[in-house]
Amino acid sequence: SVASLGSQEELHRASVAFFSSLSSVTPLLIVLEDLHWSDQPSLELLRALARRIAGSRILLVASWRDDEITRQHPLYSMLPPLIRESDAERIDLRPLDARSVQDIITVTYELGPDDLRRLTSFAVDWADGNPLFTVELLRSLESDGVINHGEKGWSVGDLTRVSLPGLVQQMVDRRLDTLPGATVDTLQIASILGHRVSIESLEQLAVETDAPPVLDDALAANLIDETVGGQEVEFRHALVRAAIYDGISLSRRRQLHRNAADHYIHQSGPDPETVVWHLQQAGDDRAAEWLILAGEQAERRFAWRIAVERHEEAASLLRRNAGHERLLARLLLKIGRLLRFSDPHQCMAYLEESRQLAQKCGDEVTDAFALFNIGVYDSRPGGTPAQIPRLREAISTLWETEQDIHEVARWAITLLPGGPDPMRLTQGSYVLQLAWRGWLRTCIEIANSYLPEDWEEDPVELPEPTDNYPDLSDTDAYAGVAIAMTNLGQPEKAEIAFNLAGKLISGAGFRAYYVMFCAGRLLNLHFPYRTRDLSERDELMSTMLQDARDSAQALGGENGTFGIEYAYLMTGEWDELRERIQSGATARLPSDWAIMNVARTWFWVHSGEYRFAERQLREIMPAGPRERPEDHIHGLPGERHRLGSALALALNDTTIARQWMTAHDVWLDWTGAHNGRAEGMLYWAKLLRAEGDPTAALEYASDGLALASDPEQPLTLLRAHRLIGELKTDAGEFDSAQYHLSESRSLAEACALPYERALTVLAQAALNHSLGQQNDAQQLLADARHVFGDLGAAPALSRAEQLASDLDYRGESSQFGLSPRELEVLNLLAYGKSDKDIANELFISPHTVVRHVASIRRKLDVDSRTAAAHVATRKGILS
Repeated sequence: SVASLGSQEELHRASVAFFSSLSSVTPLLIVLEDLHWSDQPSLELLRALARRIAGSRILLVASWRDDEITRQHPLYSMLPPLIRESDAERIDLRPLDARSVQDIITVTYELGPDDLRRLTSFAVDWADGNPLFTVELLRSLESDGVINHGEKGWSVGDLTRVSLPGLVQQMVDRRLDTLPGATVDTLQIASILGHRVSIESLEQLAVETDAPPVLDDALAANLIDETVGGQEVEFRHALVRAAIYDGISLSRRRQLHRNAADHYIHQSGPDPETVVWHLQQAGDDRAAEWLILAGEQAERRFAWRIAVERHEEAASLLRRNAGHERLLARLLLKIGRLLRFSDPHQCMAYLEESRQLAQKCGDEVTDAFALFNIGVYDSRPGGTPAQIPRLREAISTLWETEQDIHEVARWAITLLPGGPDPMRLTQGSYVLQLAWRGWLRTCIEIANSYLPEDWEEDPVELPEPTDNYPDLSDTDAYAGVAIAMTNLGQPEKAEIAFNLAGKLISGAGFRAYYVMFCAGRLLNLHFPYRTRDLSERDELMSTMLQDARDSAQALGGENGTFGIEYAYLMTGEWDELRERIQSGATARLPSDWAIMNVARTWFWVHSGEYRFAERQLREIMPAGPRERPEDHIHGLPGERHRLGSALALALNDTTIARQWMTAHDVWLDWTGAHNGRAEGMLYWAKLLRAEGDPTAALEYASDGLALASDPEQPLTLLRAHRLIGELKTDAGEFDSAQYHLSESRSLAEACALPYERALTVLAQAALNHSLGQQNDAQQLLADARHVFGDLGAAPALSRAEQLASDLDYRGESSQFGLSPRELEVLNLLAYGKSDKDIANELFISPHTVVRHVASIRRKLDVDSRTAAAHVATRKGILS
């Protein structure tokens, strides 16, 4: 028996003999776990056994945790001879990688992809790949109900409310119990400072101890590691730091945080986020001041969402104590401005509260800046007639006040590179608002009163960048002038202004704002005037899409990117447009909102979804043609009226269409815009054609063609040529029709506009049909039908199908070769029906009736409707 053995050596020999004898009968597997709990005699027995079992059928497996083996542990000095004498193979287990942690979670819980990703990331960060810590952390989360099994299966809740696993706390406490008090105090200070801590900071804060020596004890206990370079230490695991931190009493913890805050405040260039965190944990009133500094730091990084969070926290602290009304009024002004893109409704609430507090404090400048921003960003369609007067009032107050404007500029202007001049920036915003709201000449007049006299020179020369440049003060002014110039029909000057604004924005690295700049240039300059420049279009669209993430980060949501919807509409990328609509993406910026609604309403009209189109149009123009121009952001001059007219004509309501076009001309006269007048002529022509007056329609279309030629507007030109070609086809002037349709198609192809090209191809097919060139008509029609089908352009496809039906008619009802549709028209014509009556009865447009009548007259070789009816009756053609 063991009791009879006289010495440790005898015990070793007896143990070896026992296992050797047993292995001769059967192979043995001996597993020794947790050697870090073993004492010296047990380790000596292991060494003896390992050294003497060579040649036996024995496999000895031992395991231990490295982080439990300190220099004082007997296994630390035993390992080298043990491995050498036994010729053992040592296997080091690496920390679990993210995939392995995910596998553990997947086996244990059936989670959705989002919860699985969140939980995996959390476990990796906190357990640092330690298998025991990982399992214990998951068990703790489940025990606390953060990982929960409900009726719909497993789910993961709020990972910020996590309690420390009890076993981990016990393991860390056991190690701390073996350390001197000074070492524990220093580790507690380190846990206050963070996961990785500079030794210099510890030396300054742990004034009662000599940091380096006590850290040696912590290193030996495997609680911390020394980083490369030896200037910092870091905790072995995040949970180790959390266990030490949780072990600090509340009063001592608050004092340590206050000490840490003071330490960082007195450093050169302190990080506000670090200072704020310590002040908040200490319950220190100075947190409000540093929260503001942290918010302003986020502003400079264009992280406006974080900036809003910090400033709102500061405002909450300021509200708790009286005496901070002036500072609070200015802070609310800042928050309102930061929310102007992402949440206009909340923006208005903050700005209104800022005004109230500023008036109470007699802070005239803050009040004026708040009023100005309300005028800029309170842009509810149909309800903004007072905005321009508000802007004027605010600027007048700022010019006349004796209060230091620069004192308030910190709060009234989003912090950007270059230190913008507050008054110039405010003037620029005013200029841009005038441009958007249709005050075109006033916009240019004010801008020219303070912009450099030679700004219109090309090429544009800008100063070399410096610490205070690019100065963004004039960015909005140049953008406003560019928009006004395009609408006044001066694209060359507009391009110079756009170039200036673009250089300033890109020079500042403000990619989020550059997205909005690209949208403005695309809609206001490119599509009206530079439609042939496909490389410019590709560059602008690519920039908008690539920088959309930056825009969302700074501005919130997808603001700034809604100009892409109009581009999608024009370039035939209707699937992408459809996806954006279905995603629920909604613009918040007033200018974006206007463009978004216009693009989507056109999309619904072209798709034949007239009910959706009417609803969308009411969003922009609640009172329809009765809306007043001074109440609106205009965007593209007259676009919404032409849209209303197009929708009315699609519904065969010429009365409403005429109301829209009458209002269209009133609005253009009010703005003085040149852009939009040529398109307006074309829509008047379409209306007159639908009303059965092809002669007047041709006159208007020809006037539109002339207006679109100077300055050249390729998109309008191709539409004018197409409409004239259709009218000429209806009138039987086929040579002229051929010329205009050929010009239209060439322009559509040069501009890469597939929907416009398909409409022209359809018109060419109708012309060939009228000429009796059925094979050519069939080929053209197949081309158009393919495009309309891919796009989902139901009304255009319906017209194409009707023409296809006419082309497919092979039998002749008479020697005159009239198609079935032409026979229907001729029957109604013989009964004295007007074009409008025939259109209503056959559910076709009046201009289609006109085309059929022209074809009937040509086939019957007569020169009037009456003659056609007479021939049909005499020849027995009528059914």
